[in-house]
Amino acid sequence: MKQGSRLEDWFFTKSIYDSNLVKPAEGAMLHGKIYGDLRFADGTAIHTSTVVEVNEEGGYVVTKSGTKYILGNISPEYAQWVKDKGGKQE
Repeated sequence: MKQGSRLEDWFFTKSIYDSNLVKPAEGAMLHGKIYGDLRFADGTAIHTSTVVEVNEEGGYVVTKSGTKYILGNISPEYAQWVKDKGGKQE
């Protein structure tokens, strides 16, 4: 597995709300600003390949391409959407 870059101001696409928990749906991708990745200038807006693993305790996700992304701060708009749903972000 490739080592992790950090995603800031991130959000999932294809999120679902289920049992007071907001989580990525099958086929979900992450969007955010990337830091610490030699392929991109820090702060570049990117989207990932499909998320295949979410490690809540470790604060990271792994994508279909095998890239590990460390989750920094969630997007304020996405956080508000999660709050409005009455759930918490996984």
